Amino acid sequence: MSDAVETLWLAVLNGLLPALLLTACVWLAARLVPGLNAATRHSLWWLTLAAVLLLLLPMPREDGGREHAASMSDLDLGPVASSVDAPPAAPAPGGDRSRRMLLAPGRWAMLGAAVWAVVALWRLLVLFGGWRALRRLKRSCVPVAEPLAR
Repeated sequence: MSDAVETLWLAVLNGLLPALLLTACVWLAARLVPGLNAATRHSLWWLTLAAVLLLLLPMPREDGGREHAASMSDLDLGPVASSVDAPPAAPAPGGDRSRRMLLAPGRWAMLGAAVWAVVALWRLLVLFGGWRALRRLKRSCVPVAEPLAR
C-alpha cells in the first residue's frame, strides 16, 4: 500500500470514533431543542458534515510529518485483526522496512457481508411493499367532482 493511502486509512480509523460521537451529540442536541425550523436543522447538519470531514483528514505535525503517518504495521487492532509478515518485493531505499498485511481472523469479513446483505434485502423488500401499497392507493383514487375542485 502506498504511503498516501496508508496515511488516509489511518486518519479515517483515528477520526471515526470522534466523528460518531460528534454526530450523536448534534443529533441529541437537535432532538432536545424544540422548535428548530428546517433551515436551522439543515445548516446544523451541514456544519456537522464539514466538521466530520475535517476530523477525518490527517493533520500536519510540527516536525514536518503527518500525525497519522505511521505504518500499517504499527496499527494495533487488538483481537479484531492479526498481522502476518509479508516478504518485501525489493529492499526499500530508506532502509529495510518490512511491510505487514492485515488479515482478519476467522470469518468476520464474510459475517459482516452476510449481515449487510440480509439487512439490505430486508430494506429492499420493505421498499417494494411500500411501492405496491402506493400503487394500490393510486388505483383506488377517483377524480374530484368539478364543484369541489374550486
